[in-house]
Amino acid sequence: MLSGLEFARAWALIALLLPALLWWFARKPRPPRERATGTLAIWHEVLSDPNVVTGRRAHGVPPRLYWTLLALLLGSLALAGPVLRRAAEAQRRVVLDTSPSMFLPWSTPDGEVSGRLRIEVALDLARKSIDGPVLWRRFDGARWEEAPGDAPPEAWLQATNLVQETLPWSEEDRPDSLWVTDRAAEPRAAAWVASGGGAVDGLVGVRGVRRIEVRAGALVDAGPATARAYALSAELPELVVALTHAWAQERGLVRRSGVPLALEVLGSARAEGERRVQLGGWTLTGRAAAAPRGTPVWRDTQGEVVLGTAPGRLELALTDPVRGTTPARVDGDRQAFALRWIDALEAAVLPRDGVVSLSERGDAGPGGSDPGTARFRDASLETAPIAVWLAILALSCAALGMRWLVAGRRSGAAGASGLRI
Repeated sequence: MLSGLEFARAWALIALLLPALLWWFARKPRPPRERATGTLAIWHEVLSDPNVVTGRRAHGVPPRLYWTLLALLLGSLALAGPVLRRAAEAQRRVVLDTSPSMFLPWSTPDGEVSGRLRIEVALDLARKSIDGPVLWRRFDGARWEEAPGDAPPEAWLQATNLVQETLPWSEEDRPDSLWVTDRAAEPRAAAWVASGGGAVDGLVGVRGVRRIEVRAGALVDAGPATARAYALSAELPELVVALTHAWAQERGLVRRSGVPLALEVLGSARAEGERRVQLGGWTLTGRAAAAPRGTPVWRDTQGEVVLGTAPGRLELALTDPVRGTTPARVDGDRQAFALRWIDALEAAVLPRDGVVSLSERGDAGPGGSDPGTARFRDASLETAPIAVWLAILALSCAALGMRWLVAGRRSGAAGASGLRI
């Protein structure tokens, strides 16, 4: 008996009675056919016919019916819908949320702080539905990282991770995924566990040079913030330099050594030709420069990367022409260009140590879980299409049976088989 064989319509197995009955009737003795033998020509025909049965009643199944019996047998099995399930080489994917809120202290529903982090509590919940090694995945703000094993890499469990607050969960909404987070989720297919946790007071940002904290739900001035620096390279266009200076002053960043560097904005050596960037109603035109490093942010009209980013760094592959000529310029909506450049600066600047946004510090609720073990097991089964192949074989056997039947009739018309002598 095949392991994993199931029948979707087991009641249809009753159709197996058809080939059994046909076989039984075919096995019944058949009386010989009688014909008058008054002519010599018939005797010659009888003596030359190998199928003549002399003086006996015919027994057994005619050879041409074997194909028909086999067609009925295979067709009956196909009608019952056989399914052969076999375990696939599936590995569970555990998607670990490493956003800033996961590294906040976890508190009980009554507000008691336990001394553990939300990520630790969530992992303990996840391990209850994990059996053996899994594929750990996390989003680092630009792309998915993965590592197989019994536990996630230690580097993922550090609060210094530079990741964005929102994750593209929909990309991992699948039956073999288990989300590990702090807030209850509502995926369509994936399983999830959430630590929950009450609101946590602390630093939410810096306004100018002042620290802003949330305490008991209210924002308060927590005193002066530590200075941080920014750096600009000489190859940058003048209009970009002026806009970056204005943004940095508003941010409270300084240009002096001896303080932590929050952002570098770099240019590169001039190259041949001109670059033109067209985005959102504005056009930036300038001298081409060497290709930037990092994740692409802007591309020119030729599809080449003009602006690349990485945590704490921006690189622009566009500069002013040589001195004495027209500098890089912006045509169209200059305000839209300024906002787009500031967005790039904000995305690249390193966050301050200990800063967690107001939304991330909020109440994560009671948590919960949906381990989804059954969905994962169903997703890890492959189905062999047995019914399709049985149906094809049944049709083939039926065609062969019809061919034998037609051939038998032609032979009976040409000779006298089963004559009684």
